[in-house]
Amino acid sequence: MARRNSSADTGSGASWMDTYGDMVTLLLCFFVLLYSFSSINENKWTEIVISFTGAPPKATAITVDVGNDPDFAMVQPIAQINPKSKELKEDKEYYTSGDVSPTDQEKIDMGVVTSEDLETVLNSDLYKSVQRSFDGLYEALQEYVETYGIEDMLYVDRSADSIYLRVTSGLLFDSGSALLTGKSIEVLDSLEGLFARALGAIEGISIEGHTDSVPINNASYRDNRELSSERANNVARYFETKGIPSDMLLGIGYGEYHPIDTNDTEEGKQNNRRVEFVLKKRVVTLSEVEGENTDG
Repeated sequence: MARRNSSADTGSGASWMDTYGDMVTLLLCFFVLLYSFSSINENKWTEIVISFTGAPPKATAITVDVGNDPDFAMVQPIAQINPKSKELKEDKEYYTSGDVSPTDQEKIDMGVVTSEDLETVLNSDLYKSVQRSFDGLYEALQEYVETYGIEDMLYVDRSADSIYLRVTSGLLFDSGSALLTGKSIEVLDSLEGLFARALGAIEGISIEGHTDSVPINNASYRDNRELSSERANNVARYFETKGIPSDMLLGIGYGEYHPIDTNDTEEGKQNNRRVEFVLKKRVVTLSEVEGENTDG
């Protein structure tokens, strides 16, 4: 009986190992490329966008999940603020006053392409004027709250590009009603007067109505969302009568769906019944600054 040729059997497995090794190497190169793309810096990204589109990133589409809210409501809802703390939750930075750096979104809105463009905007008289006015508004609101000792009823805070106000609904409305009270007129007149002094530094004012989770029980409103919406819009309408442009105002009713506290206690329910204001700072664009320099 002839012996089996063992050499013919043992050498056939090498080819698939070579292929496997090549595949692993290619995968490694692929992940290295992915990593390099993820760590690209802003200037390189801008150059790539311009080379492909002929325009800076401002002209490209940016997808932001903001529902039906306009651009000036793109910031996180004021509900992110802790009602018992003077700091913003999670990743929001807290600014007191003075010179604050523009956010990445603001840089995109400005239309800046290079660091020199950004420096041109930040050093312009227009940008400095808007910044001073917006900072002054924040400080004036703080002073108003402290002067009248209403810290428990009106809370003010800010981020780099927005000022946040939270007003307890009891200061503006009777329970279950969206009609402005006499006391609320005094408060809104004071706020409108402060807003008017800095109107040129404000992009827009979002007015948000909120309730607790107790179902509304009257014939005027179908549910808490309708009640909160009517409250927010009545505040917006009153500001319109005082001279704030209609296209700067947005009324939104969230009902009980954005609580900042528990609805299991009376104190928590009181915190959840509120009207909130988000004042978005005006964005000064590079084209505005360049136009101003040309006119000058």
